Amino acid sequence: QLTAGSQPKIVDAGVLVTGGIDFDGVDDHFDFSSGNPITSIDAASAFFVGSSDSSSNQCGINISQSASQRFYLPAMNSDSFRFGYADSLTAVTFASSNTSEHLFTGIAGASTTSGYYDGELKGTVSSATGVSGSGEIGSIGSVYRWDGRMREIIIYDSDQSANREAIEANINNQYDIY
Repeated sequence: QLTAGSQPKIVDAGVLVTGGIDFDGVDDHFDFSSGNPITSIDAASAFFVGSSDSSSNQCGINISQSASQRFYLPAMNSDSFRFGYADSLTAVTFASSNTSEHLFTGIAGASTTSGYYDGELKGTVSSATGVSGSGEIGSIGSVYRWDGRMREIIIYDSDQSANREAIEANINNQYDIY
């Protein structure tokens, strides 16, 4: 992020921010300026560790900015954490919003797409194809800005269903989330 005012904080008043980098919910975000990190929403996986400071509408990872080909993880809408996928912002509901740190996982395969919250399956939907637009970290366009901390983000341009449990266990061992 080249615009200083849109950079999330890693240091506040000379002190390293704890719990990850801090997004202000107003204008902080990163664009995928070198292109989208995935080639299709039916072969993608994302893991997000973070916490929210508010229950306002917001988004952590926006891999595809299109109303019919979205992959948003997590997206907060109507006071709930959600996984926005394909043509739905609310494809999988994880839980009511809160300020605790969580691990959100979205895995899309050729036929099904699943959303996991702290290692627990919360829903499965049919997969969709395609990807369009550019993505962002911390925003969906100029709305749905993340307000909170992001500790770790991992994005794969592939279905990581076979490795999901091991990846989540490794993340949980590092951060002791659940």
